[in-house]
Amino acid sequence: MAGSQTFATAGVDSALRARLRLAVAETARAGRRWFPTTARIGCPSEHWPPVVDPGLGTTSLDDALRRDLVGAALDARCRDPRIRTLPLLVCLVRTGDLAAQDADQAWLAATLGAVAERGGASIDFAVVTTHGWRLPLTGDQREWRRPPR
Repeated sequence: MAGSQTFATAGVDSALRARLRLAVAETARAGRRWFPTTARIGCPSEHWPPVVDPGLGTTSLDDALRRDLVGAALDARCRDPRIRTLPLLVCLVRTGDLAAQDADQAWLAATLGAVAERGGASIDFAVVTTHGWRLPLTGDQREWRRPPR
């Protein structure tokens, strides 16, 4: 496909790839060059509550606060009958490239902690930028030179 590069996505099922592509497209459509790092619980095109990092993408928040914020969003998601049956996806939406950043690891740890506190459901955690996505738990990623539509 012209305009894209694929890196090791063979282990990612097509439904998850489609959800992540949509998340990248929605992020790119926002048309902003900079925005705060935001954790999103759920899936694009559905109600997925944002958890904005008041540290503006830094690691200034402590893990307990991140875990509480993600946990509250997970609890709200579980009460919504329209979306509670969908596979759980947490996206950390941020600017920059897909290389691992401290904020990625901090939000991943908080997400895994919040999920474990609630019974350890299966979860996908992705870092999403305007040009691609990465799954830190598996290393799978996909990047586009031009954002997908």
